[in-house]
Amino acid sequence: MSYLKTTNKDYYADEIIKLIAFGVHKESGEPFLCDKGSCRNCLFYKDFDTCCYIERKNWLNKKYSKIDWENIPVDTLVYIEGADLIRHFKRYEPETDTVVIFSGGRDSHTTVSKSDEIDVSSDLVSLYKEERKNG
Repeated sequence: MSYLKTTNKDYYADEIIKLIAFGVHKESGEPFLCDKGSCRNCLFYKDFDTCCYIERKNWLNKKYSKIDWENIPVDTLVYIEGADLIRHFKRYEPETDTVVIFSGGRDSHTTVSKSDEIDVSSDLVSLYKEERKNG
């Protein structure tokens, strides 16, 4: 593996990211070019005094997920990476990019209270595939 940055893209990546002003729409999740008036609709927006460069860079380094969480049925099995758990999906919270799952093996038929819910960052959740059990 070479430790040299062999292309202009590799060498100037951080500077280019700072120069390219784009946002990600809170609702659609689609990137758009920044212009006046779009900040409040942007996933990176905190307030007008906060630079969105760090949030933009974090988003670029985030795993891309094609899962349309808002259309996943309740009780679908999901896999929680890092914890190596399989749980039932409850709902998706787009404002925080959080997947809400039922805890302790519960599902919509066996849940007792709101305390049976756990919020997990969507980066750590994927749809459970039966073949995961075997490798």
